[in-house]
Amino acid sequence: METHFSEPDDNGRPVVSPAFWNPVAYRSQTGKIRPNESVHSPLPYRYIVELRERLAPGKNFRDWQWTHSVAHGQHGVRNDWFEVDEDKIDYEDPDCVWRTRRTSYKRGNRQIFELWSPVRAVVLLTKLMIPLRTHQVRVLDSGEADTWRYAATGWTLNKGQHAEGSKRKPVERGVFRQQRDLDLDEVRTSLYINTNKTADITKQGETGYIIPWQYAELLYWLEKLRNWQEKYNPVPNPISWHHLDHRHLRGPRSDYQLSRMPDTCFLFRDAASHGDDKYKPIIDDPIFSLWYRLLLDLEQRCAARGETGANEKALRFVADNTNRTTLYPLHSLRVSLLTCLAVDAEVPLVVLAKLVAGHSRVIMTLYYTKIGVTQMTRILDAASSKLQETAEAGLRRFLAEAEYDELTNKVVANNWEGLKASLVIRPADRNPAGWMARSYGMCLVGGNSSSDEFNGKVGGCLNGGELLRSNTKDVSNNIYAPVPGGPGNCVRCRWFVTEPHYIDALRAHFNNLGYHLVEQAKVAKKHEVKLETLKTKRYQAEQTDIPFTENAELARAATLWEMEIAKTDELGHDLIATFRLIKRCFNLIEKSSNAGKASQQIVAVGGMADLKLVFENTQSELLQISGICQDAELYPDENPGQAIFRRSQLLDSALYRERYQPVFAHLSRDEQLRVGNRFMEHLAVLAQSDDPAQGLRRVVGMIEAGRSLADLGLEDDWAVHLDPKLDQGAARVYDLTKTSKALPLTKQSPR
Repeated sequence: METHFSEPDDNGRPVVSPAFWNPVAYRSQTGKIRPNESVHSPLPYRYIVELRERLAPGKNFRDWQWTHSVAHGQHGVRNDWFEVDEDKIDYEDPDCVWRTRRTSYKRGNRQIFELWSPVRAVVLLTKLMIPLRTHQVRVLDSGEADTWRYAATGWTLNKGQHAEGSKRKPVERGVFRQQRDLDLDEVRTSLYINTNKTADITKQGETGYIIPWQYAELLYWLEKLRNWQEKYNPVPNPISWHHLDHRHLRGPRSDYQLSRMPDTCFLFRDAASHGDDKYKPIIDDPIFSLWYRLLLDLEQRCAARGETGANEKALRFVADNTNRTTLYPLHSLRVSLLTCLAVDAEVPLVVLAKLVAGHSRVIMTLYYTKIGVTQMTRILDAASSKLQETAEAGLRRFLAEAEYDELTNKVVANNWEGLKASLVIRPADRNPAGWMARSYGMCLVGGNSSSDEFNGKVGGCLNGGELLRSNTKDVSNNIYAPVPGGPGNCVRCRWFVTEPHYIDALRAHFNNLGYHLVEQAKVAKKHEVKLETLKTKRYQAEQTDIPFTENAELARAATLWEMEIAKTDELGHDLIATFRLIKRCFNLIEKSSNAGKASQQIVAVGGMADLKLVFENTQSELLQISGICQDAELYPDENPGQAIFRRSQLLDSALYRERYQPVFAHLSRDEQLRVGNRFMEHLAVLAQSDDPAQGLRRVVGMIEAGRSLADLGLEDDWAVHLDPKLDQGAARVYDLTKTSKALPLTKQSPR
């Protein structure tokens, strides 16, 4: 369990996920059974959100009233308040938290001014937002010595005294990382984590890694902290890691390790410390102290609300008779967040974040580990049509004949109440004639898409959504909403069932949705830019007392933007629903494998436990839409939409570069799909006959790079490869320009 089902804590010790435990009891030397080692449950996500809100309400550091109130030191830990001269206080700054206090220490009874440092609070807030180790957070670089400076309004050249590098060779060490989105042609801001534990041991050059996520809320508070540090705790110069001691490094580091780290302007430098330590990272003890106070406060608030556990006892978050020990250690908060994201969300966070934002292309593939990707692809391509036929017949037969208890263990449904309503308990009373097969499952109400409200008690798309009103006396009178996303959106319908045989079809549906989500997000972004431009014009007009004459255009732009955002949101929910169905199919496979049953076997070699999902983040549009077009021919329910025409445009552009007349533009939609698929398959085999999947990637790479087929070692004549796929030949462009007749579609010899 420690090898395969754990995450290292801040000290490198493995913390086993609570989803796994050892069923074998430990025995003492006397042979008596003793309790297994305790495993801390992950902190539920709703409490993580509540802790964020308690720690950091409002928009400015001055709003963090509770955090100020617990900022005093305790148990030998120094506090967050530090003495300053009065002229250091900016009374107009909403991030300047100050107080006066009378003291008799050293220089007699006098009044002093103190500032509050937000450093340890922002450390905790960061850990509550993203799953990082405490050490990784403490040593983040503020970017004060970078060439470019981040601000919420955009990136500008850094004019600070520590700025290094140039536009041509910029220095990028800070947590704010500028990245250009090639799809949208705009600059995005990612998070750069400058340490990555063991992954950096053998890594040359830049250490750490980039989190490609423009997390607006986190960026907001990190920028606030950087600005606060520059104003109230300016660093004289970047700090060498050789000047840090064991308190800052959490363990010994060799000179070689330290020398590989560049001098750093630490974002979380400890302003409340003394001497040079105020320019070095905050140490662990103050952070642990605030974490204890935060959990103690949560425990007290849960008690005041009357919240209890399953045993009706009060919820506990801190240990008894101690002022430091928590039942949810800070070093396991990372495991808590990862568990919440993986188990509760069920979707890889980075995948969804990229897709919804529209700046990445993610392809889901089935990966069979024992026989390799290539052979698995070949097997699936050859067997998919047959599997589709047998899966449909098999699922129909199983639904008609299986006992109800067995159904719940063998099929995947969005809503078990819908399954109960459409499948009576006795198999003999079921009527399969009313079921309709889809490429990726079965509709138990025959695909009824009627919108007749007087027919509301008949199952269909009209009542395939969530429960609106329950009737406890007669469940047949329950009222349900229409299926989200409109008629035919089976992946979110309560009348829909599927099983593991449909995994590849579900994968195809996921990829199709992913492409359309990216394209839809681009449309929404275009309308958002137009709307913001008009809002800016209106604001400027109001400021200069000039009449704003584009109110009608502004209202129209707002309406269009809302419509496109709603479409984007629906596609995002469809994508999540499809992934959940896939994940639950894999769960059934795993459950069947663990039980030693072969009922869910869909491949001949190895076990189903070896079938894996792989997400690939690719910048290649042609690779993505080629896969979608191939799937559309295999699974007729999939609608590739504009993907067909976009691929045709790319292929015609490639033909034009080779001095051929564009061919695909003259074909019908179905012909473009069929001919395009055969053409790409043919080129892939020619490029690499032993591995057509890799051959396709080579062909796509050449086309997108604007290179010739000769670079692949193929005959430099596209007509040789195109003619067998078309009823007509392909004509060279320079041949066509020498005739005044209509453009012929037959190949001509060059003059």
